[in-house]
Order: sequence, then structure tokens, then C-alpha cells
Amino acid sequence: MLTTPKSTSIKGPQCVVAVGEDIDVLVIMTASSNSENIFFLKPGRGKAEDALYCAETMNIVPHIRDNISFLHAFSGCGTTSALFRQGKKRFINVLCSTELQQVVNIFRDENACMDDIDEARQKVLITMPGKNSEETLDSLRFKLFLKITSKK
Repeated sequence: MLTTPKSTSIKGPQCVVAVGEDIDVLVIMTASSNSENIFFLKPGRGKAEDALYCAETMNIVPHIRDNISFLHAFSGCGTTSALFRQGKKRFINVLCSTELQQVVNIFRDENACMDDIDEARQKVLITMPGKNSEETLDSLRFKLFLKITSKK
């Protein structure tokens, strides 16, 4: 991934520009880089002009930057956004929730066990549709299934 070299023979400021069409590259850069000299260039298409981003200088509040991988995993992919029909703003609200803040932190813990991660995943999935956080994922699935099938 994008990292700053430990040593280099080049003197003076260094700059890395990653070029791509997928904004996922910018998300990964924001989550992993500590350098203000790493940029992402998204080439324009049609009437859209080229866009140049610097992950370090983007105006992102610290708790969002620290959890940008979580936000992207749960809201940024086509499969998950279609799953919930929720926008990124809804997931940002999860980060602002005192109750769920510790749950979200588990996703950043390199030493977290798989059971804790799975439990956190289920809690986020249950809470997103605005359901009771004490409910189980299985009971929520069943209720949503009944709701969908009873409409027909």
C-alpha cells in the first residue's frame, strides 16, 4: 500500500500521485497514509474535469478519518449500500453515537478476536435500520422477511 519510505537518497520534498478512477483508492490513502505529500488524481470523464485530492489535507474530522475504513466497508460499496438503502450520513451518525462508538472501535483493534468482531458486526447491522440494539440479527431478519412477504 502507500507508505512513506524509511530512508531515501533523494533530497527535498517528495510527492506521490496515485491515479485512478475508483474513489476507493482515496479512501485507502486516507485510512493508511501519514504523509501530506500523497495525492490522488481522478481523471475527468466527459464534462467532468480532473480532480486532485490530498488525503492528509482533506477537511475530515479526526473521528471520521480514524474510522474511514469502517465507513467505507459498511456504506461505500455497492452491495452494502443496496443492502441497507442508507447513505453515508447514516453511518457517520453511527460514529457519533456513544453507544456504538466502542463497537466501531473493535474494527480497528488489531488484536480483536473473531467473535468480538462478529458480535460488533451484528450490532451495527441491527442498529442501522433503526431497530432495537437488544434484538438479534436472526430475529431482525425474520421480521424484515415477514414485512416484505406480507406486502404481496
